Amino acid sequence: MSIHDHVDIPHQRYWEFTVFRIKPGHEKEWSDLTKIYTDGYAKTPEAHWATFENQYGSDGGACLVATPMRSLSEVDQEMTDDKQLKDTLGADGMKKLAELETACVESVSSNLFQFAPKMSYPRDEWVKADPGFWKRSAAPAKKEAAKAKQ
Repeated sequence: MSIHDHVDIPHQRYWEFTVFRIKPGHEKEWSDLTKIYTDGYAKTPEAHWATFENQYGSDGGACLVATPMRSLSEVDQEMTDDKQLKDTLGADGMKKLAELETACVESVSSNLFQFAPKMSYPRDEWVKADPGFWKRSAAPAKKEAAKAKQ
């Protein structure tokens, strides 16, 4: 269900998280649907995501698809990749995709998150990989220390 899922976290700036709720008893259709997507995007190096399957704590099956992005231009790239998938699958393939989705997906929700270095506690190796992004400014701490001395 995942594709090209190696992630260079220190250089990512955004994450899109999409949750698919799967209708009970429709795991086979879900498996068929995800196979079409992964096969369709296998030769598209820009396409990348990791899929996690819910194991407990939910009413029925749920899958989380995590898509890291270096910039929001990757959203535009996803649209181009979607067009390529449509061209690859053709009308019949897209019809099959729609039928499978209708049969097995109860709901879908997506959220976009942005890394905020000032709110993060990054690993040392992340800071070393991209110090210009991850290093927090020491200025606020110095100002607070100066005020405390007064």
